Order: sequence, then C-alpha cells, then structure tokens
Amino acid sequence: MIDASVAFKWVVEEPDSDLALLLSTPEVDAIAPDFLPVEIAHGLRGRFVRGLMSEPHIAEASARIPTLSVELFPSGSLMISALEFAIRYRSSVYDAVYAVLALQEVCPYITADRKFYEATARAFPETMVFIDQIPELLS
Repeated sequence: MIDASVAFKWVVEEPDSDLALLLSTPEVDAIAPDFLPVEIAHGLRGRFVRGLMSEPHIAEASARIPTLSVELFPSGSLMISALEFAIRYRSSVYDAVYAVLALQEVCPYITADRKFYEATARAFPETMVFIDQIPELLS
C-alpha cells in the first residue's frame, strides 16, 4: 500500500523518486484509497502556487496520474475505523485511511512522510515501511 507521498514521486522527480519508482512496476501490486489521484493533484497545485512548477509542467505531470499502476480501493467504508485511528494516533484522517486499508489488506504501508511514519511505526512495526526501506522490502 502506497500513500500520496510515495505516488507523488512517480509523477514529479524529487528526492527518493528513484526508490518510489521501484514500486511502479507491474511486478508490484500497489494499492491505495480511491482519493490517491486527488491527493496527487492537490500536491501539484501546491507546487504551482509556491512557484515550484509551471503550468506546462503541471499539465505534463497530471497527465501521468491516470496511468499509475495502482489498484484503488473505495475509502467510504473505511471512514469510521480511520477516524478512530486518526484520533488515537493524532494523524490526519487521510493518513488514517491509508493505514486502515493497509491493516485491512494485511500489507505494508509504504510512506515518505517521516512524521507519520515515526508516529505509527512502533505501534505497527510489521506494517509501516519508510521509503528508504523499499530495497530491503523488495529483496
């Protein structure tokens, strides 16, 4: 299970994009909540507003979003559990939906969000994977 912090690196080159791209192959069964494309688009908008990307670059990156090799899961049925998770671990509900999906599907939750990883890794050591651990995860 990948979150937007990892998938964003598939459409925009930034630190650790090389690691994130290891998960963008057909051999990897990546999953995410159905709002992943919206979160990626929101990140692109943020880059534009901060003057970090031009409109043509945003258009180029956003054209890659529909082609991402990720199975999207409906998030609506995860909301109650996600809200409970968010309250317990003091996270956003968005991050909690990813976590609840990973726990439900019994798969790793791969993130580049250091703050969220550090807040949850002790409670879920078998589930939480920081992006720099991808090579050992795939070996």
